[in-house]
Amino acid sequence: MLLQVATAAALCAFKLRRPVRMYLNRSTDMIMIGGRHPIKAYYTVGFKSNGRITALHLDILINAGISPDMSPLMPEYIMSGLKKYNWGALSFDIKVCKTNNTSKSAMRAPGDTQGSFVAEAIIEHVATALSLDANSVRKKNFHTYDSLVLFYPESTGEASAYTLHSIFDRLLMTSSY
Repeated sequence: MLLQVATAAALCAFKLRRPVRMYLNRSTDMIMIGGRHPIKAYYTVGFKSNGRITALHLDILINAGISPDMSPLMPEYIMSGLKKYNWGALSFDIKVCKTNNTSKSAMRAPGDTQGSFVAEAIIEHVATALSLDANSVRKKNFHTYDSLVLFYPESTGEASAYTLHSIFDRLLMTSSY
């Protein structure tokens, strides 16, 4: 998408014989790119009465549109949006589906938005089923540094840099939730 904007700016600069700057607002940017990849997610989740999730199975269908573009990379990106929680036993089946719709492209954190949405929907579902506050279920299922090392060793840094719990607590306090 950058190429089309750069081409338009170059043409304007050539015609006007002076520098030109172009800016796309979010709405125009989304229309030009075609939006995010739509997904359909089905899940089965197991959990304890205290809100601790013990198992999750996900079936995700990604609408890739008519051409591949960035779609083959979407499963990995969607899974990154799920990494903040320790799902216990996790299994998933993600399919990239070619359809007769317009293709989608990468758009600011591709897949992470969809993965995070699925993760939060599951957390909210568990909290509702148990009549618990969703934030208590979130906190109970965040990865600890040790579980992150176990499940996603490539994503870990130093233990002192793992601050998800403290950031979440601070956000709860300062937002007057």
